[in-house]
Amino acid sequence: AQSPSPSLRRLFFNGLLRISLSPANATRSPGGLQRDTATGHFGGGITQNLTQTLDYASSNPAVATAPNIAGDRSRIDAVGEGTATISATQLTTGVSTTDTGDDALLTVGP
Repeated sequence: AQSPSPSLRRLFFNGLLRISLSPANATRSPGGLQRDTATGHFGGGITQNLTQTLDYASSNPAVATAPNIAGDRSRIDAVGEGTATISATQLTTGVSTTDTGDDALLTVGP
C-alpha cells in the first residue's frame, strides 16, 4: 500500500471527518472503466484530494472490480451487468465512505 505524504499524514491525524466519492452515480458498459475522485473532509472545512491514497472495494465483484493499482488506485473495472456499491477507505485512520453514506453506485449495462 502507498504511504501518505507527511502533509497528508498530518491532515489524517488532525481530523479526517469523512471521505466522499464523485461521481456518486455512474453507468458503464461491460469492459468499461470508471475512475472516481475521492475528497477528504477535515475539521475546519478543509478538503483534500485523497484519490490515490485510499483502498477501493466493490460490493459485487461479478459486476465491478477494484484492482487498486499503484498510480491508478481509483480505477474500477466494469465486468458484468448489474450494480455495485464502490467504497473507499483510508487505511491509516480506518475512515471509510461507508461510515457516512458516501459510497458511489456503479451500474453496468449494455
